[in-house]
Amino acid sequence: MPYNLTFDSNPQFSPSSNNQPNVQDWAFSPLSPINVSHVIGEALPSDIDITCTIKDYLAENTNPDYEFYVKHIVTQQNPQQNLPDMITLSGNINDATGDGFLLTTANLEQVVTVSFQNLQIVPEGNFGNVIGFQVYRKNTATSEIVLHDVRFFQINIAVANGDPFSITPGNLTFVYVDGSGTNAAQSLEITATGAFTIYVKSYITLSGGNLVDAGIVEEWLPGPGTTRKYTGTNSQTVSIDANSALDEFDQGYYNSQLKYDNGTLFQALDIQTIVFDTEETITTPESLEFSAVKGFTEAETQQLSIVSPYPFTISAPSWLNLSQSSGTYFLDIDVVPLLSENLSEGVYEGNIVITANSQDYLVPVVHTVVDSVDLGMVEDAINFTDDLDTITRIYNEQANQLVIILNMTTYDYNSLVERNKELRYKIPMFNNKGEFYVGRTLKKLMAELISLSSIDFENFQNLIPTDTLVFLRPYYKPAKVDLEITFLNTITEQGIANIRYNNIDFLKGRKPLKSFPRTAILNYHAEPLRVTPNSVALLNFYKTETHFFRIYKNGDFHEALPHSIITTHNVWLFKYAFRDYDPGDVVEIRIYKTTSGPIPEGYYDDYNNYVSQKYIVLPSGKRSYHVAWEDEYGVLDMMEFTGDIAFKMGYDNNIIKDYKSFKESLRKTDSKRTQNVVINTGFLLQENPKRLDSLLSSKRAWIMDKSNDPVALIPDTSVLNNYDSDQELYAFDVEFQINLNNDNKINS
Repeated sequence: MPYNLTFDSNPQFSPSSNNQPNVQDWAFSPLSPINVSHVIGEALPSDIDITCTIKDYLAENTNPDYEFYVKHIVTQQNPQQNLPDMITLSGNINDATGDGFLLTTANLEQVVTVSFQNLQIVPEGNFGNVIGFQVYRKNTATSEIVLHDVRFFQINIAVANGDPFSITPGNLTFVYVDGSGTNAAQSLEITATGAFTIYVKSYITLSGGNLVDAGIVEEWLPGPGTTRKYTGTNSQTVSIDANSALDEFDQGYYNSQLKYDNGTLFQALDIQTIVFDTEETITTPESLEFSAVKGFTEAETQQLSIVSPYPFTISAPSWLNLSQSSGTYFLDIDVVPLLSENLSEGVYEGNIVITANSQDYLVPVVHTVVDSVDLGMVEDAINFTDDLDTITRIYNEQANQLVIILNMTTYDYNSLVERNKELRYKIPMFNNKGEFYVGRTLKKLMAELISLSSIDFENFQNLIPTDTLVFLRPYYKPAKVDLEITFLNTITEQGIANIRYNNIDFLKGRKPLKSFPRTAILNYHAEPLRVTPNSVALLNFYKTETHFFRIYKNGDFHEALPHSIITTHNVWLFKYAFRDYDPGDVVEIRIYKTTSGPIPEGYYDDYNNYVSQKYIVLPSGKRSYHVAWEDEYGVLDMMEFTGDIAFKMGYDNNIIKDYKSFKESLRKTDSKRTQNVVINTGFLLQENPKRLDSLLSSKRAWIMDKSNDPVALIPDTSVLNNYDSDQELYAFDVEFQINLNNDNKINS
């Protein structure tokens, strides 16, 4: 009788009591300083609201006896002038009495309103006023109050006597593209009755009128870089633009000011410069993928970042929701599909289209909506046992249980005889989900390549007439899986629903990084391989239709070799020799995906139509040994070893003591011999140690040549060290144990 375990309906991790909060410092909006101009005789400036986000001192100081209060005061930068107060403050902090405004975690954002007064009775000039925010800490146990922290906010007031003095517009924005500049310069209208001075950052250029560039000065302005001074007289129109100094800046926003000064009064305007690396619109990420399970899990919202020096619009397929449909410069938008209840089961594909500067930029989006079963495996293409994407995920109520029935058909090498096996599993639901890995179970039942005779490939000799044209050997027929999933009520053990999937094809190993539904080269990384003119290479591939091998030499078409598939085997060995090539040649063997109808122009050169394996021909070594091994796909990989070879003999002698006539003597009863061989690979390409990893992970290997029987090996290297990498070429010593087929045989 099964054990019915009841899980929590909402499994979760327990929070840690040791996690400390991240305390944010003070923040003001608008930023300090604020620059205000007033002309005597005109209306006072409007009130200014300053939003103060106060630091959470309670989170930073966890002593329960501490309370924190805040007060503010106003001071003038030059109190010796004995001027009347020019600003007053209002708000909750100002209204607090006693110890001050008591801070809690819920009232850290406060608005301080600045009002102006007495500006009609002060002399013309520039006046600095500072608001000081004082934070006091009170110990409620002792009533002791100490000053804990201080923050300052500055307001600069320029008072003019009514003479003409102005510069417009009030603020400027420049969009600068690295290496290209801005679209156009902008204009400044200067009103003055005498001499004036303008200060800007050095990445801003002024020109026109009677302006004189006075060079770099020590005047402080906010923003990066140095400050440049310009002088002029009387009213005029001048040009202002960003310059090439911004080519050295990183992409982003840069905020600064222009200061306009006539010696008595000053005016400041804000300049925002936005720097872009390119005129192209850039999106991050470049594509989006979503998935949902109807009735159980919805797709999570993802963020799309857009960077463009131009204003842009955004559109998407009807099954996608966007948080915004337009923007400028830098924008992050939220992207989420419609709820799965509004969609049918299937795969939705489309593009988010960003249109900027009359050009469209596409962000591909894929949304997979499944019902209660996300099969993972592909029903109309080949699957691979070690491909994690083939894991089946099943969604249902927590109280239910899954019954999995697997009917698996496997084949021996070079055989069409079926081997059938049925397995049953019960799987609980956790968090409304159960998982099952068909490939891992199936791989344990698939045949292994125990002997080279099973594939008629014990040496390089041509055995059948067609070998002279193209040397091919079949390996094994893909395994087939029938999967049945039953949803079972754990209490009544009655079936609720039943789903079947039939004829799912599998090969051993991982899915190659590039493959097609019915075409694949069985090399996961598809890295270039080192060969020499003495080399024989084995190209292992999966193919279901008659086709040609197209072979290219140094990028040019060299020859085409036919392969007529006359059996139901789909996994093949193709032997290819490099005796007709010279060192330095690059050889590429291509296998093209299935197509129908006439071959279109350019088909053979389109990278999207084929899979391939490249070989780099290096000079011959002083030795030549071909070592073959069974790799992760259950096929025969091969590499030529071109370095030294050394045989090591080991003897395990059984010697016993004999006693006769009160005398001890030694006697040898038997002897067991072992033989190891150490072979140096010769120089390999930088990428080729991946193949050595495959060799050393293999259970069995063979030394092969043109006519002799293969020598069975067991890879026995525990540490792999390279000899020389100065030229990005590597050599390794690899040790094997020799499987002796006769106790008296010696290999040398």
